Amino acid sequence: FIVIRSVQCNSTSTTSFEEYMNYTPLSFNDFCNALPIFISSFVCHFNVLSVHNELSNPTSTRISKLVSTTIWPAVAFYLVV
Repeated sequence: FIVIRSVQCNSTSTTSFEEYMNYTPLSFNDFCNALPIFISSFVCHFNVLSVHNELSNPTSTRISKLVSTTIWPAVAFYLVV
């Protein structure tokens, strides 16, 4: 839905996305909305090393498979919500 809505907004708008896209939060509310995204991305990145150590045969193929099988359900959950 987010992708569809984004395409709808960009195709009907006469302004370019650079005019309304912010690279930094403009208010405290914007900061509070963006903070959980940054926290979860850094926490997930940090935990890859401990998961790598727990695997019985840690190879780059197994790590890639593990990461993809954990990320895609989270993406699907965020798309539903």
